[in-house]
Amino acid sequence: MPQILTRTSVTELAKLLRDYIKVGEISSIDPAKHTARVVFPEDDNSTSYDLPVLCRNSLANHDYAMPDVGEDALCLFLPGGAESGFILGTFYAGDVEPPTVNPDQREIVFQDGTLIRYDRGESHALDVVIGDTTIHVDRQSITEHAPQSITTDAGATVTVSAGTSITLKAPQIVLDTPSTII
Repeated sequence: MPQILTRTSVTELAKLLRDYIKVGEISSIDPAKHTARVVFPEDDNSTSYDLPVLCRNSLANHDYAMPDVGEDALCLFLPGGAESGFILGTFYAGDVEPPTVNPDQREIVFQDGTLIRYDRGESHALDVVIGDTTIHVDRQSITEHAPQSITTDAGATVTVSAGTSITLKAPQIVLDTPSTII
């Protein structure tokens, strides 16, 4: 026979959910343990114990990303109490907006402005931007720009081949080699 929820049982269920699912703000991090503490303003500013931060992989593949102090966090607590829980993740709230609104893009923007973006849509492009240095890779080409220099260092052989032409353009070209075969 189905159970009917009463006003009392709904109130009790809501209280249980408030004890198990909480939103707070990251107050400190322990990068070596991949844990953080969270303060809960709606719970008299109580602070959690060190809670593990969930990640995508931790065995054969490894993923590491710590939340920043001050980020809003969603936490899940187990029936064992305030020390038995996890930080499920952080989320965009208030004036903090995501770096892209394109569902085909995965984008990471670091505090110093460095950007890594992959677009799985029509372009299938990977972009990396570090200051004035840029790398763009798609299905047709690789383009790179650096304000100082680009260095390729291989232990054995570097082979450059092209179907049409190779252009070297510079005010000066230096070949530093004991042997040249043409």
